Amino acid sequence: MSSNNHIRQYKHLTQIIFFDLEFYVPVKDRESERKDLRANPFQEGHFLMGGTFTKKNPLLPDKKLNTIDFWIWRYHDNETVLLEAIVTYLENVWNEIKEKPDQTDLIIAGIGVSRADLGYLYSKSLQHNTRSQDHLFSIFYQLRIIELESMAVPFFSNKNGLLYPKTTGQLLDLFNINRERKSGTEVWGAYDGRDFKSIEERNSNEVTDMIQIYDRMVASIHSQNASIRFSSDVYSKLMSLVKKDKDKNYIKHRYTHNKDSHVLKAGVGISERYKLFKIMKTAKFLK
Repeated sequence: MSSNNHIRQYKHLTQIIFFDLEFYVPVKDRESERKDLRANPFQEGHFLMGGTFTKKNPLLPDKKLNTIDFWIWRYHDNETVLLEAIVTYLENVWNEIKEKPDQTDLIIAGIGVSRADLGYLYSKSLQHNTRSQDHLFSIFYQLRIIELESMAVPFFSNKNGLLYPKTTGQLLDLFNINRERKSGTEVWGAYDGRDFKSIEERNSNEVTDMIQIYDRMVASIHSQNASIRFSSDVYSKLMSLVKKDKDKNYIKHRYTHNKDSHVLKAGVGISERYKLFKIMKTAKFLK
């Protein structure tokens, strides 16, 4: 929220909030010929159930996570009070950011966060008059957005020339995250049955998965830059630093010796690159 042209990223202030929301859709609006977003903040009977927010300082060495969740059943089924709590939380994080006027803006990240969660939250906050219109716009639309479903596009082949956002299932498969993916529509029935625990657990798991996708995306980018080709001397140094035989064999099977260098084999996938990166990181070969 700064007009300063010289933006900096202070380690203790640079923050990403990973979050995911759950919306309630009444029975009459659940059927649709298209698999599109059926939740609509302006339709009668639709409301925000809540969500999970996890704050991460990516530039700090310990990368400690701070998680908080908000659910309408904890606020006496009052959507206005729920929204007040979420807006206050975001205001508090923004205030931390504004400790330094040249600190980069608050970052949010998620899957579909730009086309669903952010707009829904903003619209509902307006309807319930949680803050003035200009203040709400400032809170929500000066955020920097990391949209994982779009950022992952270059990791896929996209052979037909169409750059199209990826599904959660595609992201979980790509980054080798073992999580059974159920339909998001199940939360409506769970709410009808007052099974709040399953909604909270599902939502929390989704945010955990987002963070893993982000971390593995970052690691994959690093691994592509760091491990495509090594000179023989550097390769020997790497192997001397790696302690476990299984890790050494993993590296050997993915590199080919070419004259005076070792080159990553064609066809080594994202998950394999990620594991290579982790091995090299553990061996303190990479900083």
